[in-house]
This record gives sequence, C-alpha cells and structure tokens, in this order.
Amino acid sequence: MNLLVPAQATLNSQQSSELQREELFAFTWRCFQELHQGSTARFIPNWHVKAMCFALEQVASGECPRLLITVPPRHLKSICAAVAFPAWILGRLPGTKIIVASYGSDLASRHARDTRTILDSAFYRRLFPKTKLAVTR
Repeated sequence: MNLLVPAQATLNSQQSSELQREELFAFTWRCFQELHQGSTARFIPNWHVKAMCFALEQVASGECPRLLITVPPRHLKSICAAVAFPAWILGRLPGTKIIVASYGSDLASRHARDTRTILDSAFYRRLFPKTKLAVTR
C-alpha cells in the first residue's frame, strides 16, 4: 500500500476509481464520504487510518491470518474493519463469505446497515459492477 496517497481531489475520476479498487485506504475514505453526506463530519487522512487499512490489506492477501486493532473510540476502526473492509473484499472477490461480529446487537445492526448503504451506492456499483447482493427474505 502506498502510504503517501495523493489527495483524491487531485485525481481524475478514472484514477480515483482505480485507486479505490486497489487500495483499502482510498476506498475507506470514499465510504466515509458516502456515509456522512450532508454532515459536517470530515475524513482526516491520518496515519492511523492508513496503518489500519494496510494491516487489513495484509489480512486480505493472507499475509496476516489474525489481526487485533486497538485504537481508541472514534478513530474509524469500525468504518475501516466492519464496514469498508467487508464491502471492499466483496467487490474484489464477490463469492467471499464474511462474518462481522460486535459486542452488541445495536452496533452490529448499524455496521450491517452501513455496509448495505455502501453496497447499494452508485459509486460502489461503478467500482464493482460484478458484485450483486442476493435477495433474502
């Protein structure tokens, strides 16, 4: 992972899409924007988010079979690990089975809802057109 990711605003649409497909950090940044539309919340591309995304990419590649992320609350660990990472993996490998667990049902529901928001978004469908959600009842 390139830890010196250029500001996404300086990239053209095709470059930005390619970066989001290839690098979890860029994808997480875009997910944050999607989930916080109309809000005053800003994504701050800090080193700890890049480090979490790098470690999660190592999990995805099989280099790291187990990962424990310990950062304080409100440092984007849930968006990185429980929302963006599963969506990114499903975009790259649509047949992958993923389980996301949490300490409580409310938080687990929120993560599932946020992931679904990403999977249903126009930007995600453009990035990963082969990923389709199964309809369950």
